[in-house]
Amino acid sequence: MGITRGCLLLIGGIVVLLLVVLGVSYCLLSLSPSLKAEMTPVLMTAEAVQRFDQKVETFVAEIEAAVAEGQEKQVSLVISEEEVNSKLVDILAEDDMPLENVLINFLEGEFLACGIADIPGIDVQVVVRGRVEMMENGPKVVTEDVNLGRLPLPQGMRNGIINSLLDFWVEPDEIETGLSDLPWQITDIQITDGQLAIVGETTKL
Repeated sequence: MGITRGCLLLIGGIVVLLLVVLGVSYCLLSLSPSLKAEMTPVLMTAEAVQRFDQKVETFVAEIEAAVAEGQEKQVSLVISEEEVNSKLVDILAEDDMPLENVLINFLEGEFLACGIADIPGIDVQVVVRGRVEMMENGPKVVTEDVNLGRLPLPQGMRNGIINSLLDFWVEPDEIETGLSDLPWQITDIQITDGQLAIVGETTKL
């Protein structure tokens, strides 16, 4: 279960993006953001959750086998939009977060994520476009565009606010630590059409 949470910390960083936006957007209108029109619905199923869990188990077993043999081996975990979104539904329900209707799309080199705030009296719709950059101390989620309903803030101001809040809440080394319950080091994050790949290398004990 620990490695499952760890592998989802990167995705959790995207969810945190949505949550921190909600902290400064209570008074925004609940109009549908323009970026939302670019998003594609994703089928969420119990079978996709099972596939996610199986992939994580296989990933862990591969790392453990390489370490047992004293190998430094490249490993990767590739998960689809369907698997990620289906698993997130379970996690958000368990953690009782004030966020609903979360959807993540993986595009070439970037992601789109949307959600609706569960705030009494107003539903704030948030859409984020971003990417993942590999920094010296690990991966970092970077926003490229943010829609808070249809609030007409300059893009630079919106992105600056969210990136500052994200830096405060999710440091790159925290993501790295969450993904390092086992003896391996993350080396790359690859976002392609419909998929997310987490790539790393096992280390010798």
